[in-house]
Amino acid sequence: MTAILPWWWRWAALAAFAVALVAFGWFKGNAHGTQKLLDYQGKQATETVKLAAARTVVLTKVETKWRTVERKIFVQGETIEKEVIRHVTVADDSRCTVPLGFVRVYDAALANNPDTGPAGADERAPSGIPLSVVAETDAFNWKLANAWKARAGACIEAYNAVKNAK
Repeated sequence: MTAILPWWWRWAALAAFAVALVAFGWFKGNAHGTQKLLDYQGKQATETVKLAAARTVVLTKVETKWRTVERKIFVQGETIEKEVIRHVTVADDSRCTVPLGFVRVYDAALANNPDTGPAGADERAPSGIPLSVVAETDAFNWKLANAWKARAGACIEAYNAVKNAK
């Protein structure tokens, strides 16, 4: 029996078949890997959208709660400011003089400035500011302090809610 093809043609055909098989496997595997990547990216995008929606719901709840608390703080603060007239009368204003030193220290504390200047003989002199104005100013400042305290609490609550949103 005589071979139709020489032996080296047979080996060349076998090598070509092996190369074709490897190339086919390579491209199919690459397509499979690409599909896995696309599936993973799609899943990530879906989860990101769900997370963003959950965070929006949580932040809306926290903001609604904060706005209600803020409104309540400002209404109560304004009521207290209006009540100063009932509690600190004109007679109280005339009886109690607010010293200039008190005004300097109060203004320095409000400005967060430790430099109140040198203490002098005029520290005990009357400042000309009625006690009722001091009470109104103090009520106003505490109203703002309470509002900032509530806002800080709302920010912490919002941070924790967003962090734990699912």
